[in-house]
Amino acid sequence: MMQVIGICRFSYPEEGGFQREHKSLEERCAYLYDPTRLNVRFNCLETLTLPSIRAQSDADFTFAILIGDSLPEAAKDRLKTLTADIPQVQIIERESGPYRQITQEVIDSLRLPDAELCAQFRLDDDDAVGLQFVEDIRTVTEKSSGLLDFGGKMAVDFSTGFAVRPGKDGLRAALLHQQLWTPGLAIVMRPHSKRSILNYGHHKLHQEMPTVTIPDKNMFVRSFHGDNDSLAVRIGATYDYQSLDEFTVQYFKETFNIDNDAVKAAWSDD
Repeated sequence: MMQVIGICRFSYPEEGGFQREHKSLEERCAYLYDPTRLNVRFNCLETLTLPSIRAQSDADFTFAILIGDSLPEAAKDRLKTLTADIPQVQIIERESGPYRQITQEVIDSLRLPDAELCAQFRLDDDDAVGLQFVEDIRTVTEKSSGLLDFGGKMAVDFSTGFAVRPGKDGLRAALLHQQLWTPGLAIVMRPHSKRSILNYGHHKLHQEMPTVTIPDKNMFVRSFHGDNDSLAVRIGATYDYQSLDEFTVQYFKETFNIDNDAVKAAWSDD
């Protein structure tokens, strides 16, 4: 049996893990919990991330959303409402603490002792995965399981997907190939493995374990907007973004369960 666990940090005020620097926990919480910023994160979570989790073709997985115990009550209530119809979601509250330690503890708390393998993936709260993501992790692992003999772990990398920019006119998207991006990535471990997916630098996974790259499926959506932490210390990536036409609107709905009209509505309210 292989267990599948995903983890998403929703404005969790960890120590480390952010490229934006803050002088104190209070300053970090003030930044994370700013109402305007939180609304942007909720817009992304509601229209991109959660739809893709809700409609997975293989429903046998757990998706942990890590929040701080200091998250405002109104935001906690909103998050619970948004996820109430997704049985795979577990909202987990923790005090602020070291990034890698806390996420390791969360994943360890969810691991089943009798699982022969544990597949793990991580998503930012503004990204999405293809609806066959969990199913295909299992399929690729089954076909490549011999690689687990080399260290007891392996990575599965779906390297094709879309960069998107959400806005009041809907999504603008660019098809691209990008190896070892987190929205299309999973690691598979045997039970004795003590580390989790958050204990590895995703862009260096090929230096840590055998990696299987699947380039022929559009499996991830990574969004770029004004609040990306990953853009804090570098110039934002530019891609050949195109507005969705009738065909691509339907394609995003069928492939990622992303409704372009819902994106328009969410971003028009800002």
